[in-house]
Amino acid sequence: MRANVSSSRAGKARPRNVKQPTLKPSGSSSAPERGIPSLERPDIAVVLRPIGELSFMSHGLAVDPPATVLGYRATIYQPKDWDRWSELIRALVAHLVDRYGQPEVRDHWAFEVWNEPNLEVFWSGTPDEYLRLYQVTAQAVKSVDPALRVGGPATAAAGW
Repeated sequence: MRANVSSSRAGKARPRNVKQPTLKPSGSSSAPERGIPSLERPDIAVVLRPIGELSFMSHGLAVDPPATVLGYRATIYQPKDWDRWSELIRALVAHLVDRYGQPEVRDHWAFEVWNEPNLEVFWSGTPDEYLRLYQVTAQAVKSVDPALRVGGPATAAAGW
């Protein structure tokens, strides 16, 4: 079953000319969708926009590089050189803005500083060290464009 779709003024998809399923003598539906129209929108594409998780320290910057987690050996310590970390984040965000455009990144993306730092498995520093990481990282992101969105802390189970 297919439907032609047009956009309403509110920007919502609205089905047009939906064919209703017919019932067979046994009472079963003639279409596997059982009356649910399949909406095709060849004029639009699904757009997924990232949340940039700025986490896991570069091995070369970490206070304790051997402290890793997960199969890909993510480093869970704070940086030994805060200025280098800040420059790394600034350069990354500037690259993203250059590649995808300032309006796209500014208006549709968000950045998260680490993920679940209240869990020892993901962050080996103290809460105060995380707050420093957050401050340094947020300042680096916003040095590219003050309107960029930085969220967090994204803690597990409302920790801290």
